[in-house]
Amino acid sequence: MNQKDFVYQLMQKNIIKYGDFTLKSGQKSNIYFDLRTLIAHPLILNHILDTLFEKYIKNLTFKHICGLAYTGIPMASGISLKYNIPMLMVRKERKEYGTKKLIEGLYNTYDMCLIIDDVITTGSSLIENIKILKKEGLVIHNIVVILDRRPVNERGDIEGVEVHSLFKLEDLEIDIKLYKKLYDRFITGSLSHKLATIMYHKETNLVLSADVTTSKELLELADLAGPYICMIKTHIDIVQDFDQNLINKLLDLSKKHKFMIMEDKKFADIGNTVYHQYTGGIYKIIDWADFVTVHSVMGYNTFQSIDKAIKERYLNGKRGVFILAGASSDGNLINNGYSVNTLQIALRLLHNDTDLISGFIAQENIKGFNEFFYATPGVNIENKNDGQGQTYNTPETVVKKGSDLIIVGRGIYNAYDKSSAIKEYQQRGWKALIESYL
Repeated sequence: MNQKDFVYQLMQKNIIKYGDFTLKSGQKSNIYFDLRTLIAHPLILNHILDTLFEKYIKNLTFKHICGLAYTGIPMASGISLKYNIPMLMVRKERKEYGTKKLIEGLYNTYDMCLIIDDVITTGSSLIENIKILKKEGLVIHNIVVILDRRPVNERGDIEGVEVHSLFKLEDLEIDIKLYKKLYDRFITGSLSHKLATIMYHKETNLVLSADVTTSKELLELADLAGPYICMIKTHIDIVQDFDQNLINKLLDLSKKHKFMIMEDKKFADIGNTVYHQYTGGIYKIIDWADFVTVHSVMGYNTFQSIDKAIKERYLNGKRGVFILAGASSDGNLINNGYSVNTLQIALRLLHNDTDLISGFIAQENIKGFNEFFYATPGVNIENKNDGQGQTYNTPETVVKKGSDLIIVGRGIYNAYDKSSAIKEYQQRGWKALIESYL
């Protein structure tokens, strides 16, 4: 289990909590790891134990494994059963009857024992248990834990015993804050949530605007950029040799590389016409595009028609819309009043219990409306304009204005070295997003 998977799965299950907490040590923290509840999620616990075993345990020398109360006990039990390692258990108090044991299990003096625990905060409970085990004649050289949350300057051996941790607090904090920023505004299971998940795991906010005119160009570009993008934006009606085979291959690439598809149709007609444009014709956009772009110029009925089509196809929650609330072309007529009215349509749909609207195509975030993604086109590292009314901004500029997604077209497909350009946009865009979120 890598760091991102660890944070994602534990945040999903509310095992990592974000707020104001007082730890057992009395320290204050805004992050709390409720790892005791891992026993309610055996698949996650098993995945963590396998990672601990592969990274540390299989390479250490010992005869017994000892899990400390309480979370360390099911951890040690899982490892003991799966890998056939004899287990010991330190009692909270010595038995007053029978054998009067303080340590349960079979062992001899000078046997080597590996300690397993969930979290080190100060190390006080570990010190106590190490002393008990040593007093009983056991030899302790190593401790393995899931998380070390001690301050960096206070880390090191405990009672002369080396500590191995799967994660350290400072390494997780960025991913925890990123998760909060990406996910908290979206309904779990929604299309926006799916996009956030792709962004989080692939570390990209790059949307490729593939404004090319042949199937070959489109598929080659999608395959090349696929590992580095969260979404590809198509203008399918400019592809001169369009056929269903193109769509099939594009869908295959989206699964292979885990990216979503936006058809930049910019619907702008009465509801009935938009309904047929979306569901019919030669393109049948509803069948393959996760998202479509829509103008709000014709009002609320346009969106109702799209929503109706989605529900009729039983695709509710699997198709969504980005509304045009701003444009990168010089002299465009989308003013502030238009943008505000567009937002009102989105909020009306949201309040009517539909998650149809996933975001906005806009030049900046409109303050106070954070329930949606903001995606900005016209991103280009090199150019300020193209001589045809298109104005450009850098990834850093648009993210600083509040955009979550950077949309890049000619900066990639016209680049001499497309592969290098894709990587540069992905890295710069993601770095800017992390800095803005944190």
